[in-house]
Amino acid sequence: MEKRLPKTLRFASRVLRDFFLRNHGLLLTAAVAYNMMLSLIPLSAVLMVIFSHFIDATLLMETITAEVSLLAPGFAPTLTEVLTGFLRTRGLIGWVGGISLLVFSSLAFRVMEDAIAIIFNRPLPTLKRKFWVSALMPYLFILIVAGGLIGITAVNAVIDAQDQRNHQFLGIDALLQRHVNHIIYLIGVLGLVLLFTLFYKIMPVAKVSFRRALAGGLTATILWEIVRHLLVFYYTKISVVNVVYGSMATIIIVLLTLEAVSLILLLGAQVIADLQRSANAGIPWHEDPDGDAHP
Repeated sequence: MEKRLPKTLRFASRVLRDFFLRNHGLLLTAAVAYNMMLSLIPLSAVLMVIFSHFIDATLLMETITAEVSLLAPGFAPTLTEVLTGFLRTRGLIGWVGGISLLVFSSLAFRVMEDAIAIIFNRPLPTLKRKFWVSALMPYLFILIVAGGLIGITAVNAVIDAQDQRNHQFLGIDALLQRHVNHIIYLIGVLGLVLLFTLFYKIMPVAKVSFRRALAGGLTATILWEIVRHLLVFYYTKISVVNVVYGSMATIIIVLLTLEAVSLILLLGAQVIADLQRSANAGIPWHEDPDGDAHP
């Protein structure tokens, strides 16, 4: 472990250098976060309207606000109010939100695609992907997000039903009840690894092996778990956003969260790009193809 630690630190330093200096990562992050924010509200509206026909609206809203409160606690009350308004005007929101989603999700996808192309050092004019693939790709990820939301809602429903049961079978119910939060957390982390891995496998206009996509997925998941806990601690303990920004604090919280998500997504892509550069140069993963690696 001690022998590998310097190599890991050297590789991490190279990833950060390439991302922030060579690829101007902060500019890419800001562009991706802005377009993600534009597609977030219409996506929430459409999913809420569709799922409310099949899932209890109260349970669905509790699930969405609970997940959001983990990321941005101050945004949960506002989101609840917005989603309630969506349900009251579900007919109008369905059409308006659907059209907005078609437009803004395509823009967000295109910006993300271009950002990853820059990270992979592929000139934008050489990007070649069939038109119908590019057109349907955003909605594939929307379906993945929707599937995850359905899964989380189903798990919450099972837990609620389990809480209402009074009998036990050989003590198994009591054992599961004690560890249910840990089980849900583990399932969530594994699901996040899978989601990030699929993202890095599908999104780049380049051939990415599953092993390297998994490396990027693990990196993004670890970074997200660290950043998520830091954000929750900051918002609940020491945040001065409400003092500085006043009534705009909710928007700032959402922007900061999306900036963090975008930064992590792009850093995971940078890890994959640097691994592929080393492999193409025929050198170990921890060495720099540009010749800047330390002996």
